[in-house]
Amino acid sequence: MRPQIICHMISSIDGRLQIERYSKLYNTDNQDLALDVYLDLDKKMMSDAWMIGRATVQAMGLTEVFKSDTNIPAEDRSVFVGEKSSKRFCVIFDSKGKVFFPINKFEGDNIILILGESVPEDYLAYLRSIGISYLFAGKDGNDLKLAMSILYSEFGIKSIMLTGGGVLNGAFLKAGLIDEVSILLYPGIDGLSGISSIFEYKGNDNDLPSNGQSLELKNIKQLEAGLVWLRYDVHRDIS
Repeated sequence: MRPQIICHMISSIDGRLQIERYSKLYNTDNQDLALDVYLDLDKKMMSDAWMIGRATVQAMGLTEVFKSDTNIPAEDRSVFVGEKSSKRFCVIFDSKGKVFFPINKFEGDNIILILGESVPEDYLAYLRSIGISYLFAGKDGNDLKLAMSILYSEFGIKSIMLTGGGVLNGAFLKAGLIDEVSILLYPGIDGLSGISSIFEYKGNDNDLPSNGQSLELKNIKQLEAGLVWLRYDVHRDIS
């Protein structure tokens, strides 16, 4: 058993992610409108958690890196359940245990870290001391199915908003773990080659990360200032 996973993102019409690069919204003075609408839609879908990668956390302001005194990998890799005072969890993939968290919440929600086996013991001790939950997801912290199973069984998480970045989204796409795609389509363009897109699976030229999956449009809604909300159910081939 695992949670339902909804990939919920803002995208320009050319599929790019960096909203600060988009052309301006037409006929409105509120250029922050799209982000406000995006967050409001997230609340309306009422998930138990939201999920991001380390790079996204650092891009959102937590740039300090934890400095281990020993760099000795932890031997005890059991699940630790820390503080659970918030209504939602923020699940963060940080396979090497790099991010230093001053408190046990991020954006107001209690943190659950998903780690790899190279994480040092003194990092785990620090997390326990401030009440941050954590779990291990295989050697490199990339066993997504294992991580989702633990979130379901140990933390009671039944639904998660997967909110990027593109590399994390791509990994979940390849693993066949996305149940719904929710896109707030921004009526603007980035246009520059190489800028991150919604899904950025790190594979070779022969990889087809969406292979065996198809999208069924479940809802489309036009919002203010030309924003459009698209929702798709993801169907997987059964063979």
